[in-house]
Amino acid sequence: MDIAQIAQHAQYVLLFALAIGIALGALMQSTHFCTMGAIADAYNFGSFDRARMWALALGTAILGTQALAALGLIDLSKSIYTGGRLVWLAYLLGGALFGFGMVLAGGCGSKTLLRMGSGSLKGLLVFIIMGLTAYMTLRGVLGVVRVNWIEPAAIKLASQDATLLLGL
Repeated sequence: MDIAQIAQHAQYVLLFALAIGIALGALMQSTHFCTMGAIADAYNFGSFDRARMWALALGTAILGTQALAALGLIDLSKSIYTGGRLVWLAYLLGGALFGFGMVLAGGCGSKTLLRMGSGSLKGLLVFIIMGLTAYMTLRGVLGVVRVNWIEPAAIKLASQDATLLLGL
């Protein structure tokens, strides 16, 4: 395959990704898809419509990931999420901080993307801060805190236990 063919395939992939992104954005905008909104609707109004949408999206992602793994198109063992350790403190602390951040930002990451796509400066600022914080947690200043104080609280799982937890 020469450079021209690779460039042509790359253009097709980019156009396909753009089409999927536009379709997903339109669907999310019309249905008001948001994790925090789903929780708020269920708690405040007893309406589980958005929670069911969120559960369907989660189930589709899980089934799609497992199908891709079964077909050999992806290797889940190379993911940072499928290790043989249960980092329970990171999950609790990270979930609480992310939830607090969602409340302060006025929505989840998907809502931030929708706002940003609609031209909201608040959406752009939240997106930049979310991305920088995620990077700092993986590789930056907060990574030192994560590695030295949070990850030592992990529970080591046998490889069979990790496989059962993942449904593999």
